[in-house]
Amino acid sequence: MTRALLLLAAGPLLAGEPSDAVQRAAAALGDGDIKKFAAAFDPSATGLAQMRAQAAQLVGQADAQSNIEFRGESGDNRVRTLPMDWELRITDKATQAVTRRQARVTCRVELRGGEWRILSLEPRDFFRPPHVEGAWNVLESAAAALSNGSAAGFLAYFAKSMPGYEKVENGVVAMVAEGEVRSSIDLLSNQGTDTSRTIEVDWALSIVSEDTQIRRGAREQRVTCRLELQNKQWRIAAVEPVEFFSAISLAALQRESRRALLQGQLKSHRLLRLNILDGDADRAQPRSPHIG
Repeated sequence: MTRALLLLAAGPLLAGEPSDAVQRAAAALGDGDIKKFAAAFDPSATGLAQMRAQAAQLVGQADAQSNIEFRGESGDNRVRTLPMDWELRITDKATQAVTRRQARVTCRVELRGGEWRILSLEPRDFFRPPHVEGAWNVLESAAAALSNGSAAGFLAYFAKSMPGYEKVENGVVAMVAEGEVRSSIDLLSNQGTDTSRTIEVDWALSIVSEDTQIRRGAREQRVTCRLELQNKQWRIAAVEPVEFFSAISLAALQRESRRALLQGQLKSHRLLRLNILDGDADRAQPRSPHIG
């Protein structure tokens, strides 16, 4: 009888802790092992097919490392509810863009066959792959618009509430008036969340005379841009330094002249601006992190 009681007492110890199921899923995700990730769930787990499919996409394109802080637990000896703060650090394998995703995640786990398994996890789309390439595409498209001599096209990618917007507007209009603009950007870093990105680029600008094709001036500098997802569209919400987009080779034009030129550009590029506002930039396919 004593031996039987000891074996019964040892049974739950062999099952480990309820949090082990979550730790197994997180470790498998970090290793890119979807089979082990799915094995941490009960086969009847709510939304398992969706979570497995999204996790497979995620580890196919990125490295995903977890940091989990458990916030207590409740339930009985067989079913427990675990709230936790879960952070995913997602590093894209191709571009090295880093996305930090944080959420309050709630798991229900059950002891079955001597092992804890996940019965449900909310939010179910926590393991979705990030779709942040649109932020880079917006910055790339803005640089291309500048190379095309379109101040209106360039400004259409900015949030008008951006600090220093008017300085950028006046400077770019003056720059376009100086001659043919040549714009080139190289990606240095791309970090942030699913809705806010900080992108650093090495930005080179030069002005070439349209008549002689002689370069009249140039500058190159590290530029930091913050982009935000606003109404499902990425917009440049901050840029540093704003002075980078001032006139290069000529004295600043009179304010009235700049305004007149801008209005003309806005009118001639009205359809382009409307297309951008409709989200064409967000639907663009990811391109190489260099233009010029």
